[in-house]
Amino acid sequence: CLGIPMSLSVQALPRTRLASFYYLGDLSSLQALKEFGEEFHVPCDEIDYACNLASGLADVVVILERLKTRASHLYGHPFLQFVGCCKTLWAVDELIRFAINGARSIHTVTVLDAFSFKPNINSHIPDERCHQLLAEILRAKKPKVVIRCHRDEYRDLWMKQFELPGEQYKFVRTELRTGGNHKTVLLQSFYP
Repeated sequence: CLGIPMSLSVQALPRTRLASFYYLGDLSSLQALKEFGEEFHVPCDEIDYACNLASGLADVVVILERLKTRASHLYGHPFLQFVGCCKTLWAVDELIRFAINGARSIHTVTVLDAFSFKPNINSHIPDERCHQLLAEILRAKKPKVVIRCHRDEYRDLWMKQFELPGEQYKFVRTELRTGGNHKTVLLQSFYP
């Protein structure tokens, strides 16, 4: 930059990339998430925060389970404070920062809930619809890496390829072809 030489140690410092929409799939996935929330009469602030979490870059997707309930989150606070007050989101943020030496954070990856807007098992939103939405988002984003942090079976046929056998939370890595020539690395991890 500007023809000024930089030492290798400075060049090696991590740089946080700003989140941007690389693909039309990023925009369409946010629209699908918003429409899903509206269909099930989810409050606007919950939809906004879910879209904030899902608006990260498409290359890395983290799938969590039953992430949010109105009682357990501070929806009236700024997004940074919202992430900091939720132990799960805070743990995901710390894990991402640690894994890539601070170059990325929860704000630059896509974080999805396997059961979007469904805070408990008795909610009126069917599991099948949640998993169809998840499949729609993953098809649109075409991630390079999916980190799956739950063990539940998917009720969507396309999502079944993201299930890995095993009873316990074990770190497992496999590679999938999720359409055409697109390859996705699937990491089965523990729930943070």
